[in-house]
Amino acid sequence: MINVRMILRNGLVFPLLLVTGVCILFGCNTKETYKRELERRGIAYSVESFHNIVGAGYKDMTELFLKAGMNINAGGPSGDTALMVAAVTGNIEMLKFLIQKGADVNAKNIYGYTATMYTASIGNTEVLKILIKNKADINARNNDGETALMLAALNDQIGSVKFLIEEGADINIKNNVGKTALEYAFLNTQIADLLRQATINK
Repeated sequence: MINVRMILRNGLVFPLLLVTGVCILFGCNTKETYKRELERRGIAYSVESFHNIVGAGYKDMTELFLKAGMNINAGGPSGDTALMVAAVTGNIEMLKFLIQKGADVNAKNIYGYTATMYTASIGNTEVLKILIKNKADINARNNDGETALMLAALNDQIGSVKFLIEEGADINIKNNVGKTALEYAFLNTQIADLLRQATINK
């Protein structure tokens, strides 16, 4: 509660009115205030800049963008989101921060790729664990009907394949031309054996 007597006794009426007037005219802690702060730092308020900041791992600046009104799920030219950027760069702290702020773990780009698919393709199981723990669809398909498991097999990511199988990925899903994850692993006998064993154990 504001202590009116204290304000009057210390002659703070005019400063208080001045601050109040500035807030009314320009806004205090409003989206425009945060946008001006970004401009002051020489950073454009754009999706591209937002994704660059996320990719660089600047959490405080990322939060500044969000306070300025940036849609956390805004997609770039190919529809990639900030969460996808964080997943690909492997920044665990940024990934958790974005999820906490409401990032959609199942968002897709224009090709139907999700953060989980990207992560499975590059073999970062720590990021995969966080995504799956936060309700990422393990069997989501891209525009070609491919799943994270298929992409992990295609890119020889045995760690991703093991983890996805353990988490219940469907090994029998077929892509748009009828291929399963096993057929994606035709050049990697270790992964092929893993998938065959998983099929037997089903």
